[in-house]
Amino acid sequence: MFIVFFAITQIRFALRFVYSDNAKFNIALCKKYVILMLAITKKKEGRMMKKVIVACGGAVATSTVAANKIRELAKREGISVEVSQCRVNELDSKKDGVDLIVTTARVRKDYGVPVIHGVAFVSGVNIAATEQNILNVLNQ
Repeated sequence: MFIVFFAITQIRFALRFVYSDNAKFNIALCKKYVILMLAITKKKEGRMMKKVIVACGGAVATSTVAANKIRELAKREGISVEVSQCRVNELDSKKDGVDLIVTTARVRKDYGVPVIHGVAFVSGVNIAATEQNILNVLNQ
């Protein structure tokens, strides 16, 4: 969180230069600075932030339970992760740039991204194995 706050502060600082005498140079410099600061916010402890999508039928109940468990797991293991939720039928449009898909519904389609069945987070059965499978993907 501190890194994000720091980056926003630095971006504000850089944007002040846009309004000075040499505007063209300052705008180009500002753009590079903003890109650099955004890249820094994606890193935590030298590791890139991993993106995980948790999908279920309605993107509300079971995906929320699974998403919270994945956030807890990642925090416990020191993995920087961004977890979002969606419906299974939205996976095609949201899979770009994602490192892992966890579903609480059965999915047979190949998305070109590792897919893990996460119903264990809802049922409570075989949670350790599911967590290990998720860690194996996130630690790659």
